[in-house]
Amino acid sequence: MLCDMRCCVSMLANCPHACPLVPPVFVVRPRNQVVAVGRTVTFQCEATGNPQPAIFWQREGSQNLLFSYQPPQPSSRVSVSQTGDLTITDAERSDVGYYSCQALNIAGSVITKALLEVTDGEFRQSVTPRITSWRHLG
Repeated sequence: MLCDMRCCVSMLANCPHACPLVPPVFVVRPRNQVVAVGRTVTFQCEATGNPQPAIFWQREGSQNLLFSYQPPQPSSRVSVSQTGDLTITDAERSDVGYYSCQALNIAGSVITKALLEVTDGEFRQSVTPRITSWRHLG
């Protein structure tokens, strides 16, 4: 029993019969979202595995990683909840892009991404040109 506890608590691989390692699997994937400038948007991301995977986020093209266990920065508009959800407050046009959610444990990792689009909030109507007459050139 001591081996079982040590394996599960310290995640040692020397007791595979006690707590088999299971790679992460997404149970909630983030969806593409459109938000108006100044609004708040949240991307959900949740995974299971053994041991429970850590969730982190990264904006495409950025070197910064955002983890759920990081304390929120007072000046930052971006945070990750304890459950792994990414929230962007006071959205700006510069926030547009792909955001990747990765779940990681000692058994493996999985990654998925979603697109954020930020609009100016104005209603835009698509205009289709109308042909009123045909004239044969020739």
